[in-house]
Amino acid sequence: MYKNDKKINKVLLPLDGSTFSEIASIYAPDLVRNQDVELTLLRVLVPESRRSLEEELDYLDNQVKTINAAIGVQIESGALKPKIKKELVAGHPESKILRYIKNKNVDLIIMATHGRSGISKLLMGSVANRVVRSSKIPVLLFKPRKGKGKGQDTIVTRKVIIPLDGSKLGDSVVSFVQTFISQFGNEHSEIILLSVCEPSPIKSGRSVVISEAAEAATSKAFKRGVEAEQYLSKLARSVRNDGFNVTTEIVIGDPAEKINKQARKHGVDLIAMATHGRSGITRMAYGSVAEAVINRAKTPILLLRPRQ
Repeated sequence: MYKNDKKINKVLLPLDGSTFSEIASIYAPDLVRNQDVELTLLRVLVPESRRSLEEELDYLDNQVKTINAAIGVQIESGALKPKIKKELVAGHPESKILRYIKNKNVDLIIMATHGRSGISKLLMGSVANRVVRSSKIPVLLFKPRKGKGKGQDTIVTRKVIIPLDGSKLGDSVVSFVQTFISQFGNEHSEIILLSVCEPSPIKSGRSVVISEAAEAATSKAFKRGVEAEQYLSKLARSVRNDGFNVTTEIVIGDPAEKINKQARKHGVDLIAMATHGRSGITRMAYGSVAEAVINRAKTPILLLRPRQ
């Protein structure tokens, strides 16, 4: 299995001035509690921006205060000194975000998946979507939940579900999640390795051969199930040997639907998956599956374009 030994040292949080984009800042305190992590708040000014430069700087200062307040007494006592930077740039949001990631060697970017409000009138959902498609580093997405705000649960490392398709891409997602939990979780964090086997279609319009086609489809599905079980068991042993709590699960059905259903069933705090790749046991087109999962999921989603 591909091993990701690189720690997360630099995290980028783009803000567009909307309450939706700021939902991501609610999760930031759990990241900067780690003394090795530097968080940068990036505000990209677009032509529609109406705030003065001074107002924009005040906006970023207020976001820093919000994050510090969430950490609270640890800062006041001097036990914790979070590393938070502020950056104000002008230009096209997507290009500025991607350029910053590259130039500053960012390890993780966190964003809200939608929201159209605030000064910039920026549709953060479309920006997040384009960043996900272009980013070579992991992207942690949050979707604001109705009735939820600063009081909502913000710990995303307690229970993580990882949909896998049997490819090396999926293996590297598992490795990154291990690194993520090692830095931001604890010994109680759980990992669920999930394989979704798509049912084999029965291609026959003749009633005479339907039974034969059904038998062949059942045989293929059984074979895929056995292969998936062997793959997950082997991977789980490796993860378990590294000291993590891990369980496995195999279900049959539509990938995106089943991923979200199992996430709800287990009450997971995070879904982690690859953004593309079509190979392995289930042959899932993970680009489209990931997109469908994002549209339906209510939990945070960690998306990676793993190294091949």
